[in-house]
Amino acid sequence: MPRPSPSTAALPAGPLDPRAQRPGRRFGPGSAWGTWGLGTAALLLLCAWTLGLSPDVDSVRLQIRATARSSLCFFLLAYVASSWRILHPGRFSDWLRQRRRQWGLLFATSHALHAAGLVVLHHMASPALWAQLTSLPSWILGGSGYLVLTLMALSSHDAAVRALGPARWSRLHRLGLHGLWTLFLLSCAKRVGGDPFYLLPVSLLLGALAARLWAHLLKRRGSSL
Repeated sequence: MPRPSPSTAALPAGPLDPRAQRPGRRFGPGSAWGTWGLGTAALLLLCAWTLGLSPDVDSVRLQIRATARSSLCFFLLAYVASSWRILHPGRFSDWLRQRRRQWGLLFATSHALHAAGLVVLHHMASPALWAQLTSLPSWILGGSGYLVLTLMALSSHDAAVRALGPARWSRLHRLGLHGLWTLFLLSCAKRVGGDPFYLLPVSLLLGALAARLWAHLLKRRGSSL
């Protein structure tokens, strides 16, 4: 197992941390990068299925909703991977934690496809429909989320850690992670009144936060013994 570089050895792993996985094989279906490859292929198939042979406004909107939900799934996997290892140590939690970087990158990939769907919808939808579906606050919140996600994805390697310094790199990823959690929660919570389905993602987000807080308390209690 390779050792982390001295500049990153003491840094807590983030969701896009280059040290988040050290499997025996770098590539292949069973490796961490194989997980990213399979996940990306599944996302492309999801988009192809939702768009069909002749995409129209309705199918593009379906693709946007589908990638929003896949993005949430991958985000939650990255968000709880380390905490789950503390709360429930075992082979599955090790497997989940080793691929934490890939969950984060799959989240970025899914959200890039989500953005592509929004661009296509902007060109296909009528001005009246586009104005009905979007608003200035949603663009501000969504744009800030994409900015944070881009910064985290682009800094998910050792060179970025060395350039930023471990403390600043850790602060960027920690604040970015919780900022994205907040944006997901706001986006889902505001839709609960119109569709009770959104109670499910709201519950999952709150449960993920509770798991992180509980794992943090257990970790602090263990270090103080």
